[in-house]
Amino acid sequence: MPTLRCPGQDMRYWTPADIFDVACPYCGTEIEFWKDEPVRLCPSCGVEVRNPRIDLGCAKWCKFAEACLGRNVEHLTAAAPVIERLRADLTKGLAVTPDPLAFAEEVHQLADTLGAADHAADPRVVKCAALLAGLGDTPIPPVADLLGQAGLDAETSNRVEEVVRLAQLPEFPEGREAQIVHDALRIAAAQRDPPADLNAFLAQLCLDHARLLARRRLG
Repeated sequence: MPTLRCPGQDMRYWTPADIFDVACPYCGTEIEFWKDEPVRLCPSCGVEVRNPRIDLGCAKWCKFAEACLGRNVEHLTAAAPVIERLRADLTKGLAVTPDPLAFAEEVHQLADTLGAADHAADPRVVKCAALLAGLGDTPIPPVADLLGQAGLDAETSNRVEEVVRLAQLPEFPEGREAQIVHDALRIAAAQRDPPADLNAFLAQLCLDHARLLARRRLG
C-alpha cells in the first residue's frame, strides 16, 4: 500500500518556480534553494544563509505543521530575510572586530532558542535586537539606518531600538521581547565568564521571572 503524503509537501505537485537561486548576501554566490528549505550553506564562503523566499505551503496554516515538519514554521519564516540582511551588513560592511561579532551571534542564537516557543514575541524584534544588543558599545552606524536597510518598517525598528535599550539595563525589563534578549545577554556572558555559583545564577534567572509574574497578578 503506498504511503500517503501531505499534498502541500509532496514534490509531485511542485512547479519549476519552486526551485530558485538566491544570491549569498555575504559573497554574492548563487545558492540553489527549494521552496521549503529554511537554510543552506553557501558553497563559496561557507556561511549559513536563510531562504528569503521560503514557502511552506499548507504548513503555514495546517494545525499538524510542526508534527509534519518537526519545527516551528512561523518562527522560521517571519524573520529570516531581515536578520540575514542585518547580519550580512554587520559582517561585511562595518568595522566590527571578530570578537564582538562572535558574542553578538551567541546572543542571537540564544535569543532565537529562548523565543522559539513564545508566540507573543515578534521574532523580527527578538532576533534583530539580540544581534545588536550583543555588540554592546561596539561602534556601528545608526541603528535605524541598519534596520531600514534590512527591510524593517519604522514602527518595528523603533521597537527593536527600545528592546536593545531595555535589554542592556541591569534590572529585569518589562515586555517579552526585552526579557528574552535580556536573558540571552546574561546567559551568553555567563557562558564566556562562568559565575562562581552557577546554581545561584540560574536561580536568579527564575526569580526574576517569578517576581515579574507576581507583580502582574497583583496589578
